[in-house]
Amino acid sequence: MKTYTLEQKYAIAYILIQIIEADTIIHDKEVEYMNSVMKELTLTTQDIEYIEELELSYCMDIVKNMQQEQKAEAIEMFRAMISIDGRIDPREVAVIDGL
Repeated sequence: MKTYTLEQKYAIAYILIQIIEADTIIHDKEVEYMNSVMKELTLTTQDIEYIEELELSYCMDIVKNMQQEQKAEAIEMFRAMISIDGRIDPREVAVIDGL
C-alpha cells in the first residue's frame, strides 16, 4: 500500500463509507473489506468519528489532488468496495463519479 497523509487516509475512508451506505444495504463483505482497509491505513474507531463529519466534496478534492500512483490505488480500493458484494449498484458508482 502506498504512503498516505492522515488527511488522505481520512478521505479514502470517508469515500469508502459513502460507497457502503449508497445502496442502503450494508453487506458483511463490505464491513470486512472496510475493516481490512482501516487496518492497512492504521485508522482507529476514534478516527471514524472524525471521518464521518467530513464532506464528500472535500474528500473528493483530496483524492483528486493525490499523486497519480496514490490516486490510482485509492480508486482501486473504491472499485473493490463497489463490487465486493457481487453486485454493482449505480448509486455506489455515482459516489466516485468524477475521479
